[in-house]
Amino acid sequence: MKIWSVISLLCLCFTFQSCSIFKSTNATVNIEADEKANYSAPVQIEFIFITKQEIQNVVNSMSAQEWFTKREQFLRDNPNKDEVVSHYFEWIPGQKKKDIVLKGNGAIDAVVFVNYSKSSSANRGKVITGSNVTLKLRETKFEIITNE
Repeated sequence: MKIWSVISLLCLCFTFQSCSIFKSTNATVNIEADEKANYSAPVQIEFIFITKQEIQNVVNSMSAQEWFTKREQFLRDNPNKDEVVSHYFEWIPGQKKKDIVLKGNGAIDAVVFVNYSKSSSANRGKVITGSNVTLKLRETKFEIITNE
């Protein structure tokens, strides 16, 4: 009788493991900055992982300039790491780093903001949770490439 209990438990574990609720929400990121990225000036980058729809709507409506102006208060107003996870970097032109693992804490959405100093664009992009991406910082814009 005990053997059937063990087999049933193993089957249940395998079923849940393949279920989407157990899918990793972390992201692995490579960041590459051109020598002339942001007109050769350091650039702020922030990855935001979100678990609540209400917060997702607010964050997805912001430009990078707006985010970096309001980020400190926003993070104070949303201190629960189960709802908003922030990964902040300041990147220097020419800098490259691979395999940065960003914890998603069960996120339903992930956004990256890149704060170019002389840009009026939104400079906001989507990052698929559970993915491996390369963020390429160019002189006046950025590119997100999903790696296989």
